[in-house]
Amino acid sequence: MGQTWDNGFWDVGTWDPSDGSPLTRKQMKSKLGVYKLNHDDLADTGDNVHAGIAGNAATFVTPDPPMATLATDVTSLRTRMAARMAGEAALAALVQAENAAAEVVRVDLSRSQTYVDYVAKGDAAIILKANMSVRRSSASPVGPMPKIDAVKTSPSDYAGAVDVMWPPVTGASAFVLQACTGDPNVAANWHYAGVASKSNTTLTGLTAGNVWVRVAAKGADDQPGPWSDAAQEVVR
Repeated sequence: MGQTWDNGFWDVGTWDPSDGSPLTRKQMKSKLGVYKLNHDDLADTGDNVHAGIAGNAATFVTPDPPMATLATDVTSLRTRMAARMAGEAALAALVQAENAAAEVVRVDLSRSQTYVDYVAKGDAAIILKANMSVRRSSASPVGPMPKIDAVKTSPSDYAGAVDVMWPPVTGASAFVLQACTGDPNVAANWHYAGVASKSNTTLTGLTAGNVWVRVAAKGADDQPGPWSDAAQEVVR
């Protein structure tokens, strides 16, 4: 009768001493898990396998695919990875430029709104002539907006972006966000980063590296309250 011996470290197989056959070992299989690898690890694995097979040509006489093909395909993958990263950087710059242009238009429209209100002096018919909506006066104004506490940031699932959240503010009509990639103690380093209607948003178009974010609540009179303390995050 055949017997299996396991010394606790490896299984040497089944051996029947009565039939005179040699001791046999269990056959092993290679393992790569290529469909679980991200692109960086996939390229590294391709290089490692190429080095192993090409460096042992006496053992691997006719590799499939040929090692020249594997090397070319890995190089192609790395080239496209580099192009993708360059594209993400270019997209981030375009989004930041678009946000800056949008802020200029916001300033223009805010000035126009102030001018129309001055001319209309509360007359809805005149406001409508400017193709602006008429906002009813609040019966119970909330008052100045408070400083927002506990602004939190976290890495986004997307490159060049950061998730931001903060506690709700009673009476707030919107929230304005600024970002800073230089010294946050220098006022000129802060720039408009977005506006949100609720107490969380995702900022996009940011460059990789450290970024500081702060938030201010706007009340019914569109006047923002004080800026929150800056929250720091690392953009990938």
